[in-house]
Formats: sequence, C-alpha cells, structure tokens
Amino acid sequence: MLLTPEQIKQAIDELHQRKPGKILHTAEIYEAIVKAQYNEDMKEVMMEIEEKIRILKSLDTRNLITAIKKYEDELETALRSAASFKDLNRGYLSSTGDCQEVKKILAELNAQTPATHEGGKKFTLADKEIWLQRQRTDNQELAAAIAKQKDTAFLLENNEIKADMARRRLASAIAILSLKTQQIAFFASS
Repeated sequence: MLLTPEQIKQAIDELHQRKPGKILHTAEIYEAIVKAQYNEDMKEVMMEIEEKIRILKSLDTRNLITAIKKYEDELETALRSAASFKDLNRGYLSSTGDCQEVKKILAELNAQTPATHEGGKKFTLADKEIWLQRQRTDNQELAAAIAKQKDTAFLLENNEIKADMARRRLASAIAILSLKTQQIAFFASS
C-alpha cells in the first residue's frame, strides 16, 4: 500500500530529527520516503505471512486425515458385513419375486397338490394356483420362509444403506481434504 501524505511527512520529520539544523538534500528526502515505503511494505508482507500461517494452522488437516482413515475403516466394515450377510442368507435373497428357499418349498407343495376337490371334481391349473397361494399362509414352513425372506431383504437393505452412508462420509471428507490441499498450494505459491 502506498504511503499516505501523513506518513510521508512523518518520514521527513524523522529525518530532520536525525539531522537537526541541517538542510536536507532532495536525495536524502527521497531516500527517507523510499525507506518508509519499504518498511510499510515489509509490515504488510509480514502481516500476510502471519495471516497465511494462521489460516494454514486452522485448516487442521491432521484431524481430517484421521477422520478419513476412520471413514475408510467404517466403509470396509460395512462392506464386509454386507458381504457376510449375503453369504449367510444367500438362499433367502431375491431381486424380484420369491427366493430359492420359497421356490423350493413351493415346488415340493406343487408335487403334493391334491388331484381332486373334496367333492371328487378334478383340480384345474387355476385351482392348483389358488391352492398354492393359500399355502403361503396355511403352511407354516412356507410362511416362515416367506417371513425370513422379508426380514433378509430388510436387513440387506439396511446393510447397504450403512455402506452407502459410510461411502458418502468418506467421499465428503476426501473432497474437503482436496479443497484444503488446494488452499495450501495457493498459499505456498504466493
């Protein structure tokens, strides 16, 4: 920042105090003004450096790196948990419709479908479907398998949500670290 007229006058007054009663040459006056400008510039540079140091210390990258390691561990734990859960419950997993266990029980029940109604009338294909649908609530083994399939789907989704949240926290922390790295690079370059 350029010197104000008051600062220039003060620099000249200080020169007069160092050389009382003498007539000052123009070069001496210019030299005093240049020296005052230099001192002012150095104060500004030192303030900038101190401000940069303060900002760099406030970035707190050490704790951020610790948080990133924590989030990485959480993500790894969540992914391992989800994989283990899938492995333990693979018979009850289904993307659409019934799982393998339910299909197996339904196939066994299909083989046990009665051939005729109580009145002696032969079962049609539609009657077999109705009978199998009723078995979903009447047959305890089938009802238990369907309930476990629903529980497994819920718990699997819960595990996937945990993994997704851990992934998002990690991505957010990495983005913040990237921003702070850019700030450090900016301060180091100027």
